[in-house]
Amino acid sequence: MYQICRKNTLAKNIKWMEKLYKDEYKFTPKTWNLPYDYQDLKNYITQKKVVSMIVKPEASCQGKGIFITWRLEDIPWDERFVVQWYMWSPYLIDGYKFDLWIYVLVLGCDPLKVFMLKDGMARFCTEKWDIKSSTNYDNICMHLTNFAVNKDNENY
Repeated sequence: MYQICRKNTLAKNIKWMEKLYKDEYKFTPKTWNLPYDYQDLKNYITQKKVVSMIVKPEASCQGKGIFITWRLEDIPWDERFVVQWYMWSPYLIDGYKFDLWIYVLVLGCDPLKVFMLKDGMARFCTEKWDIKSSTNYDNICMHLTNFAVNKDNENY
């Protein structure tokens, strides 16, 4: 569970799977574990010129410490982070970002036994998505669907 429940180990395992199964693992955003992948991130930013990134503390939860930036210099180097390319054209429902949770139970790997709960969950941001303004980086209620982030917003 540790390997898939922490941001940094999940990112490491997905990168490994991307190398093994290039065609099957095209669904995840480009991800770096800092400071380990610093040079790779720097090279990527240099190549792409403009890259928006979402920066997440590797061992945190409930949206704590997450921020969005365009500049590598904005990321403090005294902590460990998972950095991902940030998508500026997300799917929206009525103008709001959302995420879907699907619950599965894996009983075995060989043979593979997986059960999926028929019910799931959707979480929504409490501020409408606005791509027109680069000043909305700090409006975390527009970018994150976490309950802990949105529960105190007047639009909740």
